[in-house]
Amino acid sequence: MVEFRRTTKLDTIRLGCWLRPADAAEVHALGLGSIEACFESWKRSQFATTMLVQGEVAACAGLVLEQVSALVPRRAQVWLLTSIVVDTAPMAFHRGMKQLLAGCAAHTDFLWQHVDARYESSLRWLARLGFVVHPPRPHGPHQLPFHLVTREF
Repeated sequence: MVEFRRTTKLDTIRLGCWLRPADAAEVHALGLGSIEACFESWKRSQFATTMLVQGEVAACAGLVLEQVSALVPRRAQVWLLTSIVVDTAPMAFHRGMKQLLAGCAAHTDFLWQHVDARYESSLRWLARLGFVVHPPRPHGPHQLPFHLVTREF
């Protein structure tokens, strides 16, 4: 059973303790610890949602809205961090994330994020969801290759 709720501080701690290895590698490449990355992402967000699978935290996702003028389309940095629970229900996770992505259009016209180039499965999945995967460039404190990914509604 999959359900969604507003993210809490406790959700970020649980998620940080059980991050999937590729998510943990990505946040470490950005110079952050697992729990720190989950908490800071949540704290910066105007909208954050937790996906539960069988009552366990499978993922947290959110939007950090950018302040822009009335002449510039609404933009948001989107984030998603996943726990090992996602691996127990991959199709439910995919359907749930498609639903959340559709809901993003109510808050923004343009989504963006940087994704670790080593996280190939995430990049393929994001492309299937309609994101444009741009060429890799050095990013973060270790200047590792990251792809800018963008999506317009």
